[in-house]
Amino acid sequence: MVISFSVKQVREFLLKTGMVYTWRKNKRKKTGKDWANSGRGTKKIADVFITEIGFRKPLYLRPFVDRSSFSDIDIWQNAIVSLNEKVSITSNGWLYKVEVINKEKLRTDEED
Repeated sequence: MVISFSVKQVREFLLKTGMVYTWRKNKRKKTGKDWANSGRGTKKIADVFITEIGFRKPLYLRPFVDRSSFSDIDIWQNAIVSLNEKVSITSNGWLYKVEVINKEKLRTDEED
């Protein structure tokens, strides 16, 4: 089950730094090893590992903003609201940590 990153800034941050926090209004059915793309029906941009951080309202994301790709909490909250219909900063949702899987590291780990 793919995870999409349609916001270019967030997608580029993930690919550059190897990790990003992302808020989603719906709980994912699958976490763990997966893959990411830039939007519905587009090709794979990376293999990723998704970790559920837990239930969070956008109002309470401040501790995660430094790894969100956004320069401050207000910008991140505004992006969440603008991307999701019927969502406000007090809406319920889920926070995930998404990490790019480094294929070279996986090979090394498997050899140990």
